Formats: sequence, structure tokens, C-alpha cells
Amino acid sequence: MANEKTTTTKKLGSLFVKLVLIWLSWKVFIWIAGEESTPVEDRMFPAFSAYWEQLNDWLRIVILHAANWLLHMLGYETVLEHNYVLRVLGHRGIALGNYCLGFQLMYYFIMLVMISDLSWPIKVFASITGVVLIQVMNILRVAGLNLIDVHYNQYMVTLSHDYIFNFLVFGLLLLFYYWLLKMSSR
Repeated sequence: MANEKTTTTKKLGSLFVKLVLIWLSWKVFIWIAGEESTPVEDRMFPAFSAYWEQLNDWLRIVILHAANWLLHMLGYETVLEHNYVLRVLGHRGIALGNYCLGFQLMYYFIMLVMISDLSWPIKVFASITGVVLIQVMNILRVAGLNLIDVHYNQYMVTLSHDYIFNFLVFGLLLLFYYWLLKMSSR
């Protein structure tokens, strides 16, 4: 019994250390890539940061155009402004910054999958599926926040942006991860 407790404690300790290292590695990456508020030329590695920002710009535009399409399909007239703001006509809309695209969440999810006791084919499947799920949820989040802006503006920032959509995205990813672990244990 004591040996089993020691093994469980070591596994939990090892998992905790791995999770802290994953978190720290993202912090180091962002320190190297730079913050969105810092001009690219003032960052540690401007050339690298320029490529990072181009990738962020590309993904932001894809998400905004997809959310714009979805809102059009739902019958709303929308405007996409400066490839940063999507809004339903007559409303404030949603500004999507480069650091609201889910890269951090994708990284954390992929790293969680990589440190799990899953086979490599399942890890590859889970990583790709997780990235797709995150981006589909991002598109739904941008469209959903616009709909909340139109119909329930009083809940816009605090409740919707900061809590509801985060809960939904994290909940979906955790359910997917749980399903992966259950399926691989069979």
C-alpha cells in the first residue's frame, strides 16, 4: 500500500513539474517573440518577431472572415474593418488582437497530449484535432460575441468574453482529452 502511494505521489509530482515546464516554456517563447504592444523593431529578435506577427495576422484574418461568413449565413449584415474588427451593422463589434487567437491554448493542449501516456498515432490525431477544435471554437466565439453584442450587450465583456467562452473552450478540450485517455486505456 505504501509503495503504491509513493508511486502515485511520484507520478503526480512528475506531472506537476512537466506542467510547470510547459508553462515556463511558453513564457520564454513569448519573451523571445515579444508582446503585441511592443513594436517589432524594439523586440529581442525583430526578424523572428516579424514572422510570428505575420502568422498571427494570417490566423486572425482567417478567423474573422470565417466568423463574418457565419454571421452572414445567419442573416446579419456585418462589416469587417481593418482586418481587426468584426461588427454587426449598428453595433460596436469585436476587435480581435493577435494574442487572442488561441496559440497559447494550442501549445498547452499539444504539450499536455505529448506528455500523456498515449501512443504516437493518437498523439498526432489528438494534436491536430485539438488545434482544429480550438479554431472552430474561436470562430464560434467571435460570431457569438457579436451576437451577444447585438442582443445582450450588458453581458458583453465580463461575463461572455472573460468567462462563458473560456469555460466552453476549456470544457470541450478537457472532455476531448478525457475521451482520449479513456479510449487509449481500453
